[in-house]
Amino acid sequence: MAVYGTEGLVYKTNLLANKSVLELALELFQGSFT
Repeated sequence: MAVYGTEGLVYKTNLLANKSVLELALELFQGSFT
């Protein structure tokens, strides 16, 4: 149970990190065209 909770936390953290990176990349991508 504890292991599953930790894995879930890591998964959510990675998901949030990936989202942030994608959003940053998208902003830079859009910014290069303005």
